[in-house]
Amino acid sequence: QRRVHGIKSIAAGGHHSMVLAGTCQLTVDDGSLYTFGYSAHGQLGLHTTVNQCLPQLVRDFASIPIAQIAAGWHHSLALTMRGDLYAAGHGAWGQLGLSLIHICRCRRIERCRSRWSPYH
Repeated sequence: QRRVHGIKSIAAGGHHSMVLAGTCQLTVDDGSLYTFGYSAHGQLGLHTTVNQCLPQLVRDFASIPIAQIAAGWHHSLALTMRGDLYAAGHGAWGQLGLSLIHICRCRRIERCRSRWSPYH
């Protein structure tokens, strides 16, 4: 089990939480994303709809550092250091920015690719 050494940011959704690991000094955990809570709509981005009581590493981002996170009622968003935006969860009203209604893994939103990212 991995231990998070520092917390850069947190986000709370309807029934789920997100934690972005990071510190003032660069560590191996900087930019790692952890999620936990209710997952019936796949909003944890863990490729499953099983609820999680403990923080779980979102493996889709194992080699992609995350810069910012946001949580909606049943969906989650992550902005990478490269400026790519990813979404997971319930999107019946278009909140995922994808044509999909329900996804259990993090998918890049093609139309939101940033041409300039302040995180370069």
